[in-house]
Amino acid sequence: MNRQAVRLIIVNDVGQILLGKSARSGSIKFLGGGIEEGETAVDAAVRELAEEAKIKLAPESLQLLGEVTEIISEDNPNLVEGLREGETQQASYFLAHSNANFTAGDEIAGLVWIDKDKVLDTLTYPTQKEAYAQLFLGQEESLSLKQWTKKV
Repeated sequence: MNRQAVRLIIVNDVGQILLGKSARSGSIKFLGGGIEEGETAVDAAVRELAEEAKIKLAPESLQLLGEVTEIISEDNPNLVEGLREGETQQASYFLAHSNANFTAGDEIAGLVWIDKDKVLDTLTYPTQKEAYAQLFLGQEESLSLKQWTKKV
């Protein structure tokens, strides 16, 4: 099975990243989920954010960072229900800026803003850690993050 999915890296004005705790597994992860039939990746990202954090971002506010193949393994158990070890999913990673007051949806036990340099230590899944390091870390200049972040 090759499932299509989306992940959201949401950054606030002080450069923190929004992470969610899965209500099902207790894992700490980027918000996101599967792309449903007939949806684009952007549509899925907007829907998943609305479901998991009770907020709607405009599709044009999302910036595609890249795609990552996530492989189910002992290190990535329960990455997604229904996939078995060795199966994969293609995850499109999006970047967005928001200072909104997020509220956890039914699938999320809690939401937390984490300093960007602590995200790797906080995420549960190695594939999300690798994607964050590859697509985000060290690229803040080219991603226009300076326009969003303020010194505190």
